[in-house]
Amino acid sequence: YRWMYGRVQVFAKHSDFFFIRNRQYSRRITWFVLPYAVVQDITFLFAPVVVVYLLYFALRFGDLGLLTSGIAAIALYLSISIWSAEALKLKDKVRLTYYAAPMYVLIYLTTFADYYALTATLLRTYKIKRSLTQKHTTWRSPERKVASVSI
Repeated sequence: YRWMYGRVQVFAKHSDFFFIRNRQYSRRITWFVLPYAVVQDITFLFAPVVVVYLLYFALRFGDLGLLTSGIAAIALYLSISIWSAEALKLKDKVRLTYYAAPMYVLIYLTTFADYYALTATLLRTYKIKRSLTQKHTTWRSPERKVASVSI
């Protein structure tokens, strides 16, 4: 949550860097990487809705083609993300692309924490403007809830 909230704070604070024409800044960063990061967050937010939609119609109408095409579309999206990663070697990009579709199903089960962080951040966006107008530039941890555990 802290990372997601901080990311949204940075995007809000430096929104003028999106699509900037100043040659001092890399156009790859300002015209592709930053907007693509926002698109990834938005896509991730709606991913559960798309998956439930595809599963519902595939099961309701017995159409495995719909489910297969949905998985193919997701694999294509993941492949674009993989090939846009600068840190990966060509061999790793090819390997990860090969495993994109089956890994999505497995990874989806583990992304609940990320999904929670994104939705919690979006529910608290009203705090971002206030946090940016305060005269501090250091990170202040969001309020944490202490879970009680009974043994």
